[in-house]
Amino acid sequence: MLDQIPYYREEALTKMAYQICRWHHERYDGRGYPDGLKGEEIPISAQIVALADVYDALTSVRVYKPAFTHEKALEMIVNGECGTFNPLLLECLAEESETIRDQLRQNSIKQESERNTRNIAESLLEYDEISASERTLKLLEHERTKYQFFASLSQDIQFEYTSEPPMFTLSEIGARMLGLDEIIINPQEDKRVSMISSEKMVDEIKALIYESTPEKPIVQCDGEVLINGEWCWSRVICRSMWSSEETPVMTGCIGKIIDMHKEHAKLEELQRKASHDGLTGLLNHSHAEMIVREKLLEEKDRDYIIVIFDIDYFKNANDRCGHMFGDKVLKHIAERLLSSTRKYDITARVGGDEFMIFMEDRKDIEGIIDRIFHALSGTYEGFDITISMGIARSKEVGHAYEVLFNCADWALYNAKRNGRAQYFFYDDSMKEVLSAISSIDGEE
Repeated sequence: MLDQIPYYREEALTKMAYQICRWHHERYDGRGYPDGLKGEEIPISAQIVALADVYDALTSVRVYKPAFTHEKALEMIVNGECGTFNPLLLECLAEESETIRDQLRQNSIKQESERNTRNIAESLLEYDEISASERTLKLLEHERTKYQFFASLSQDIQFEYTSEPPMFTLSEIGARMLGLDEIIINPQEDKRVSMISSEKMVDEIKALIYESTPEKPIVQCDGEVLINGEWCWSRVICRSMWSSEETPVMTGCIGKIIDMHKEHAKLEELQRKASHDGLTGLLNHSHAEMIVREKLLEEKDRDYIIVIFDIDYFKNANDRCGHMFGDKVLKHIAERLLSSTRKYDITARVGGDEFMIFMEDRKDIEGIIDRIFHALSGTYEGFDITISMGIARSKEVGHAYEVLFNCADWALYNAKRNGRAQYFFYDDSMKEVLSAISSIDGEE
């Protein structure tokens, strides 16, 4: 059965349950079943349950024997009268003997009380002295206890909402994790409830629930939830509840909140690795191109520029000081680039020592370009850095990405052909010249 469940098969609780179910009849000396495991081959969880099972059998009344005392049960187990057990577990059993005896005495009193209560209830029911409504309440209490027990075995936050009366109910562990009461009347008016998630996420969940139907009652929404005092990326799964009338009416919902923070962080890291250059941390060329294309397509009423630049004689840094030093120079340039541009400008490493900037065109754009150009130049650990730069403006060449990029590339080539360490804005005289993104410095 555990092998066939569709979810949670990899969770620690499920794996432990499987171990207990399959191997708690194995014996430390190898004489158990079903697989004849021996010694430490038997999972420790199954060993513990096997020992507890024998102790319970000895201290409980059976049709074939009376209940043995706690002391007699321990004596029989330690003397090997009930099979062979892990010596370490037997030591633990001996050390906790007094605690187990006290708990057994307490549980016996509790069990006797519950047994008496059960007998009284059955007698009263037999004489029809308990009303149907009271029996219903007892059944509901039974279901609540069962629900709380199963909820405590899971780390998910389980909840229920009823519209009449307006009441929000949380599992015990859920209330603790969210810092709320288990039962909250009029939750819409409770400020603590509104603080566990953003207003946007709450509105989205409400909208999804109200759009659900009896045929399709399950909805889900992802977002941040305040769990144990920290904002965690979570998934809220809800099932709307409906009346049994001919025309069903929504009566509330049940659901759970699953902590997806680790999975979300891993996904974000994978997405970052796919979209960013591993060395400099800037966007890579393909992801930057995708973003730029979208902006050019969606915002045709705005003017933009593309800047392409590379490091003059960068090959010398690699040849003279090694590729590790060359990598440090590239990181230095990336840092200077980020500190010289705004956070909403797009900066990327095109490849090798070539970089790209995409930003909105402005009246003072020439002054901005001049400031960035000089910020990127200088000296790094004794290596003189100069750059050559080409700029193309969408108001002159259009909003097509390929054209804008190629025009900036041609302007860069002209800057290098005319002596390097300078920047050129594209004009029509530069058409159809050799691309600078081929390595012009390779001949130096």
